[in-house]
Parts: sequence; structure tokens; C-alpha cells
Amino acid sequence: MRISASENKQFIRWAIEEIFNRKRTEMAGVFYEHDCRGNTPDGRYKSRDELTAILARYAVALPDSRMSIDCMIADGDRVIVHYTFTGTNTGPWAGLPATNHALRISGVMISRIQNNRIIQQDFVWDALDARRQLTAATTPRLDHLWPAA
Repeated sequence: MRISASENKQFIRWAIEEIFNRKRTEMAGVFYEHDCRGNTPDGRYKSRDELTAILARYAVALPDSRMSIDCMIADGDRVIVHYTFTGTNTGPWAGLPATNHALRISGVMISRIQNNRIIQQDFVWDALDARRQLTAATTPRLDHLWPAA
């Protein structure tokens, strides 16, 4: 049975709300195929269990995080979402200790859906900007090294 692009968009909207915003990783079996694959700036995952582990780390590092949809486009079995991710860093993330700093980044999520399950999902976002935001107050200022213009 072929699913329409608008149904795929609704499916991804529902997945974002349950998995990313409500942190209901137990719902991964509803949305993701067991052997789903994908890429994030943090690395690759090759199964639903690996993805769930990544999401659990984010839930610890940024428990109040939210992913809001800025734009969504669907074509056939693919759905592309431009999103804004916000949260407060109250737990360790990517080798950094908790900073209690706010994080706001834009990103793109590209999902491929087959048989009502996500089989591939790739994330693109600026990991360097995220690190800068989280370490901004702890990084010494270097303004004094350059003369004012």
C-alpha cells in the first residue's frame, strides 16, 4: 500500500512530537524499523537500538529540549524537515560537562519511510556552533589580542 506524501508528513510530525519533544523513546518501535540507519553530527547509527541510545543521551543532556518544525517538504517516501532545536544543557553532552547554557540550533532532518516505518533518517546541524553556545561563558575571551579598528 502506497502512503501519500501528506500522510508521511503527518507521520513525521507525530514522531517528532512523541520521540523528540516528549522524550518517549519507548515509542521508537512504532516509528522506526529495527534495522533503520542514519547519520548525525555525533556519528552513525545502524539500528533502532543505537538511535534510541543517542536520543536517551540527548534527553539527559537537554531534558527540556524541543524540536519545532520550521518547514516540511515531502516527496514520495522522503520527508525533509527544517527545524529549530532548543534546550538547556543540564547534563553532560559530547564530552562536555553540564553548563546550564541555553542552546538554539537550526537543522535539517531527512527521513525515508517504507511500510509505515522510518528506515533511514539523517540529521544535519552545526555541531561546532552547538559547542560554542554551550562553552561560551567558559571559553576565555580573546578580544584583547586584536587592536580595535
